[in-house]
Amino acid sequence: RGVSLLLPVDVVCADAFANDANLATVSVDEIPDDMMGLDIGPETAELYAEAIGMAKSVFWNGPMGVFEMPSFEAGTRAVAEAVAANEEADTIIGGGDSVAAVNQFDLADKMTFISTGGGASMELVEGKALPGVEALNDAEQPHPPHRRQLEDEQRRPGRQGARLRPGGEGPRRQRCR
Repeated sequence: RGVSLLLPVDVVCADAFANDANLATVSVDEIPDDMMGLDIGPETAELYAEAIGMAKSVFWNGPMGVFEMPSFEAGTRAVAEAVAANEEADTIIGGGDSVAAVNQFDLADKMTFISTGGGASMELVEGKALPGVEALNDAEQPHPPHRRQLEDEQRRPGRQGARLRPGGEGPRRQRCR
C-alpha cells in the first residue's frame, strides 16, 4: 500500500530511572543489559521530524520517552516541535501524556486538536465503537414539556393531557428498548 512505518533506530539509555543517571546513546539493537531505553535517540528524532514535516495529517498518541525528566525530553520535544512547525497539517494530539508534553513545551496552541482520551481516540480511528459515543448516538433526546404546558393541557376540557405527579412534577419518563 506504499505506507512507511518508522521505528526507532537509536535510543538514549540510562543505568537508572533518574535524571542524573549515567547515559549512553546506542543503536536500538545494542542496548546494554545493565541499561534501559528512556528516550529516542537524536537520529530517530531527526527521522521522525522529517516525516512529520511532510505529513498532511499527524495523529500523535504517546511521548517518545520520559519527557518529565530533562535528561530524556529531547525526543519528545523534537517530535512536538516538528508537529507544531507543520502548519499545513491537521495535527491531533491524543492522550494525557502527549497533551502534558505539548503543554510543557508551550506548544499546545500550535496544534489543531488536543484530547486527553488517547486510548479512546485510537479506538475511534480504528473504527471501533465507543460505548459513550454509541449511547449518545442511540439516545432519544425529546424535550420534556414545560410544566405550564402540562398544567394547561390538564385544564382543557376533553383533552387527555399529561398528568402531573404529586408535587407538581412532570410525567414519569421511562426508557424502553
